Amino acid sequence: MRKVFVMCIFFALCKGYAFSQAKESLFVTLSPVIMLTTDSVSAPSPVSYSLGVGYTFPLYNDFFIQCHSSFFTQYYLLDDDKAKAAEIENRTALAFCALPSVTLQWCAHESEKHYVFVGGGASIFARYGIKANGVTGVEGEVKEINKWFYSSCNFFYPHISFSYNRIFQTIIVGAEGRVYFPVGSFMSGEAFENTLISLSIKLAKKGNSFSQRAEEDE
Repeated sequence: MRKVFVMCIFFALCKGYAFSQAKESLFVTLSPVIMLTTDSVSAPSPVSYSLGVGYTFPLYNDFFIQCHSSFFTQYYLLDDDKAKAAEIENRTALAFCALPSVTLQWCAHESEKHYVFVGGGASIFARYGIKANGVTGVEGEVKEINKWFYSSCNFFYPHISFSYNRIFQTIIVGAEGRVYFPVGSFMSGEAFENTLISLSIKLAKKGNSFSQRAEEDE
């Protein structure tokens, strides 16, 4: 009885894997990243432009695990012991930013030529600031900015995502939106201050199903 149960689970997993593997695998993204700010000292909701890369792993049936990271730069200043997004005229530090994330994706709709992903997960907003070009005497402020980046969960950003993807012969072209929620801002009572929104164009490599692999092996 135990062997039958194990075999049923094995075949169910194989079936789920074969179904899901027909989707995307390696992909790249190009997107503006908007940081929502309402503080009068901060730059008004600055926009950065990012390049990203990721990979989608089949999990089971309509579920996938997606690993992704985008990369961009942003100006910051120090005010009231907090790092705040800055306009170029008031910049203190230039921060190199990475936004690695792990997302559980669900295929909410699928047809022969397109599919829709919705999902959610966790992200780390990794930042490291250096003295901005043309600014002098701010080494101490830059140090405090870098310290603030990793204090009080200012680096932790849970997120939700939605994407529409069009399947072509060998590639997949998609449009994706993500919203990253700032845990540090919620903890300090600032609610959605520093929320990140990205709107991406996605280019993905089409995956292969088990049946397609078998045909290729033959």
